[in-house]
Amino acid sequence: MNKIKIKLHIYRVIIRKRNSKSRAPMLFSDLFQKIRNDYDQSEITGLNDFQVFFKKYAESFDNKFKKNLTGDKAFIPDSNNIYFDSNRNLIYGFLIGGDTGIKKNVFTQDNPTETSKKIDVKEVTSLPFYFLLWMHPNSNHGLVMIQNYSNSSINSDFFSNLAFFFSNYQVSLDKANFVPKEKVDEFKKKSIVKEIAFIKRGMSKGAKRKFNPYLAEFDNLKLEIRLKNINEDQETFVKKFRTKAGKFFNLDLKELEMENPSDYDTIVYCEDENKKRASAYFTEELELFPIIELPVSIKKQGEDFPDLDKIHSYCLNELKKTRAELEIDVKDVD
Repeated sequence: MNKIKIKLHIYRVIIRKRNSKSRAPMLFSDLFQKIRNDYDQSEITGLNDFQVFFKKYAESFDNKFKKNLTGDKAFIPDSNNIYFDSNRNLIYGFLIGGDTGIKKNVFTQDNPTETSKKIDVKEVTSLPFYFLLWMHPNSNHGLVMIQNYSNSSINSDFFSNLAFFFSNYQVSLDKANFVPKEKVDEFKKKSIVKEIAFIKRGMSKGAKRKFNPYLAEFDNLKLEIRLKNINEDQETFVKKFRTKAGKFFNLDLKELEMENPSDYDTIVYCEDENKKRASAYFTEELELFPIIELPVSIKKQGEDFPDLDKIHSYCLNELKKTRAELEIDVKDVD
């Protein structure tokens, strides 16, 4: 077995009516009703709103892998591994997907001679990715968990696809990364500040001209100043890094439009003893979102991908703690 790590990302999601001036969140029941109205009722007899929602979502794939916008990844829900837990308002199972859009030759590690195995541009080299959706009809906040690997992820592709599906019903999807406090606190105790970056976006033509006349007409330039090898604990660093004037450095960078901290982004990069990294915008309390690495014990025996029952049990526990921490207290069983 190799050292492929299995990771978990948790997202808090909110849906809103598109083009609404109020931007107020809408209940998932409103979205589910819109989807239910797409069907003749005889087609969905016996199915609850949650099942109808995922039925329509799965049908949107037309039994084909859906490629991302750049065409280099594709995925589809694994129809043999999708499960509903109506009492908990859950859908969970596996998505299957991975790289596509490029021809590849397959070799064995100890023999660099080309083999007869070839991957065509239309084929997908797939892995299973566990997912969990909790979307209570009477709530305007949902939770999504999606698993990835240290060398492969479809998180952004899944959310882009889901957002596009929701847009068919004039609904927008907002998401925010979430890491339980206990995992953040654990990371903070074991990590140190390794780097800090000062990033200036949207420089004026005048500032770009002073830096280098040739760059004056370049759009979307980004100036970054990065300090490495700091190796300081977070509390000390946050407390002492600002100057007495409240700035981050005493250099005069006015000509680069970086005179005050509000003129640019300041990002702190931390790392723990296991090389796990997280970053945060510089504030009095660093809001870090370390990656959640899952225990090796949740892997399927003899494989590097997760066992469905084991990872689902782990995520149910995380779901319970996440809902309590976010104070999402709607009852699952009506």
